[in-house]
Amino acid sequence: MKADSYIPGRCNINSEEIGLRFRAAVLSFFTASIVLLFLLVFSNNRYFRLILIPPIFLTVLNLIQSQQKFCIFYALGSQQNAKPGSKKPKPITSLYDRKKDRKKAIAIIVISLLFSILITIPLINISSIN
Repeated sequence: MKADSYIPGRCNINSEEIGLRFRAAVLSFFTASIVLLFLLVFSNNRYFRLILIPPIFLTVLNLIQSQQKFCIFYALGSQQNAKPGSKKPKPITSLYDRKKDRKKAIAIIVISLLFSILITIPLINISSIN
């Protein structure tokens, strides 16, 4: 079995797509870092730091997608793009495969949300830079 091949519920993107997810994770991480630094310098309200949840969520989500070789948006849209060099996603016709992909996508979303909340909670308690 090739590394870049569609496996329902396990792998639905190719190497190029994996790279895109990883770059999105890095960008989201830098965004979260900049927002945190801004909040530490300019805001004493610790609960404003809850706005870190979305960029941290995107960081975790994209890291998981790149590591798992799995795109949640393709899975929820009943598509896959695992063929090497392919630029466009292909529809998934098997109902069984669609269900496996959807179950994996929902699990990735839930795990990403839980991790982003767990990462944000300690950041709320960091003292401001004054």
